[in-house]
Amino acid sequence: PKHLQNSPVIIKKYNVKIGVLGFSTREVFKSINYIKETIPVIKHVSNQCDILVVTFHGGAEGLKARHVLRKKEWYKNELRGNVYAFAHTAIDNGADLVFGHGPHVLRGIELYKNRLIAYSLGNFYGNGLFNAIFGTNNKMGISCVLSVRVHKSGKFLSGKIIPISIKNDGLPKIQKINKAAFIIKELSKKDFPESTLKINTDGSIYP
Repeated sequence: PKHLQNSPVIIKKYNVKIGVLGFSTREVFKSINYIKETIPVIKHVSNQCDILVVTFHGGAEGLKARHVLRKKEWYKNELRGNVYAFAHTAIDNGADLVFGHGPHVLRGIELYKNRLIAYSLGNFYGNGLFNAIFGTNNKMGISCVLSVRVHKSGKFLSGKIIPISIKNDGLPKIQKINKAAFIIKELSKKDFPESTLKINTDGSIYP
């Protein structure tokens, strides 16, 4: 429908329809700051595909924002949403994977209703201005690529945290030591103690 401003992308691979639907805090779209308004959008797209991936830009920024607070988050004077409530609502209404970004740091991951939620995967690319503001040569340069396997039903099967770092040139480089896995494991343990997700320091993830 024309009123659904968050336009999905739906691709078919191996006879499986995969939908990708994005949200942010900007009100030009259905914003995660108004969670109830996102529900009909998620349900509508979920009905068109086998697996629905929801991605969002939200949450506070910087090294002080590594934890998921389970309440509304702010960056300076900008409301950045309750990402915990949004991610759970997305899965409750048909999402099978939820990927967050915006904090520019790694955050924890959790398993909810057999679906995976990654609240922030850090950074994947930077430029001169970005590096000057966020300092990708330090801890904010530790990042990852997250590879995930799911059943056709959307149930999480396994995953892999592939460590990368971003240096002065702003380009991602794969690392031998999986610092990202250690950080995500520790944050997940603290922020989601009820989650049954198993995260190993080699980067492997299992239910």
